[in-house]
Amino acid sequence: MRFFPAALSVLLSIAVMSLAGCAKQSTLEKIESRGELRVLTLPGPSTYFIGAHGASGLDYELSAKLAAELGVKLTMIPLERQADIWRELSTGRGDIAAAHLPHPRSPSTEHRFSAPMMYSQSVLVYRAGTPAPSSLKDLSSEEIVVTDGSSAVTALFHARTLNPTLKWKVVPAELDDLLESISNEELSFTVADEDLIYARLPMYPDIRIGIAVGVPQPIVWAFAKLGDDHSLSDASARFLARSLLSGELQSLTERYRRQDREQDVVQDYFFLRHFEERLPRYRGQFESAASEFKLDWRVIAAVGYQESHWNPTARSPTGVRGLMMLTQDTANRLGVKDRLDAAQSIQGGAKYLREMLDQVPDRIQMPDRLNFALAAYNIGIGHLEDARVLTEARGGDPDHWPDVRATLPLLSRAIWHQKTRLGRAPGGQAVEFVQSVGDYLARLEWQTSNALFAEEFARKDAVSRRPAAAGTAP
Repeated sequence: MRFFPAALSVLLSIAVMSLAGCAKQSTLEKIESRGELRVLTLPGPSTYFIGAHGASGLDYELSAKLAAELGVKLTMIPLERQADIWRELSTGRGDIAAAHLPHPRSPSTEHRFSAPMMYSQSVLVYRAGTPAPSSLKDLSSEEIVVTDGSSAVTALFHARTLNPTLKWKVVPAELDDLLESISNEELSFTVADEDLIYARLPMYPDIRIGIAVGVPQPIVWAFAKLGDDHSLSDASARFLARSLLSGELQSLTERYRRQDREQDVVQDYFFLRHFEERLPRYRGQFESAASEFKLDWRVIAAVGYQESHWNPTARSPTGVRGLMMLTQDTANRLGVKDRLDAAQSIQGGAKYLREMLDQVPDRIQMPDRLNFALAAYNIGIGHLEDARVLTEARGGDPDHWPDVRATLPLLSRAIWHQKTRLGRAPGGQAVEFVQSVGDYLARLEWQTSNALFAEEFARKDAVSRRPAAAGTAP
C-alpha cells in the first residue's frame, strides 16, 4: 500500500494523537473502561472469606461498595502470603491491595497508601498454661517469631526503643501457621494484630492474648505508584472519607471485630472436636436439606449445633428432642414422624427456618434478615413482630437488627409486654440464641472457606512446581 505525503502526514498525526490519548488514560479510566476493579487480598475471617451469604469480610465489603460506586464489577484475587500482595500489586495484576494491611514502617518507592481506615494494636500471643509475661522486659532472652511484612514488625521496632535487648525473628509463614505452632508448643510467642487474633480465637482455644506491643498501627489500602497518576487513590480516598463520615465504616468494622465477645474456651474445644468427629456424619444431610429449602447448609448446621451439639438423641426437660430440638407440635406440623431420626430432624428444622425467613419483610436484607428469622425460630414470628412494633414505638428502626435486639429482652418485663399483642416472651433468650448461632456460623464459614482456599493454593503450587513437558519452555 502506498501513501501520498499529505495523507501519510495526516495518518501519522492521527496515530500520534491516538497514542497520546492512550498515554493520558488514567488508572481510574482504565478500570472504568474494562468494567472491573481487581482487588488483591489475603483470606481471613476479618478480611475475605466465602460465607453463608456469599463473599464476606470487611475488606471485601468495602471493596464491593467502592466498585459499586465506580459502576464496575468487583474481582477479588486471594493470595497466600503478604509478600505475594506486594509483588502482584507491582506487576499490575491488581488495582488495590486490601487485606488489613499496616502502613509500612519505611516509605515505599513502588506503592502509595490510603489514609488510615482504622488503627489496630499489636499484642503478644502465647500458649495457655504458660506464664503470661507482664512486661516485654520478661522476654529479653526469648525469641519472638513474627510474620514478615506484618504490623508486628513495626510494633516491635517501636517497642525496642524502650527495650533495647528485645529480639525477634521474621519468617515468611502466615499468621495461622504461627498460631498452630504455638498451639502445638513448637513456638513460645508471636506478636500480631489484635483484630486478626480475636477473629481466630475460636479456632485456636490454646492461644492467649497478652500485653500490648508498640503503638497502634494504621490500617490502609495500597496502590501501585504510577508516576503522577493519583486517580484511583484519590477516588478511594473520597470513598473512604464518605464512609467514615457517614458511620458506615465504623459499623462494618464493628461487625467483624470480636473484642466484645468473651472467649469460652471449653465451648471452643468442644466445637472443634465435634467439627471433626460429628459433623462429617451429618454434613450430607445438612447439604441435602439446604438444597431443598434454598439455604446455606452451614446456617442449618449452626442452628443444629446450638440446639444439640449435633446429637440426634438430645432431649431437654421441656420435651424438645432430636438434633434440631423440635417440639412435638412443631414436628407434627412439619411432617417429622421421628424426631430422633437425624435426617428427618434436619429436614424439619430447615423447613421451619425457611418459613421464618419467608415471613421476614422482603425489604430487610442480609445479615439482618437471617437474624430476624433466627429470633423467630426461637420465640415465634408473632413475638418477633411484637418486638419490632415495640422497637418502632421506642424510636428505633424495626428493620434494623441491633435496634430490635435491644428491645427483645423487654418482652419479659410486664411494663413492656402488656403493650404487645401476644404478651410475655423470653426475648433475652432469643437474643442469646441468635448470638450463639451467629458465632457457630462464623466458625463454620471460616473453617470451610479456609479449606477451599487451601485447596486452591495447593493446586496452584502444584502447577507451578510441575516439570515442563519435553520441548516446552520452562
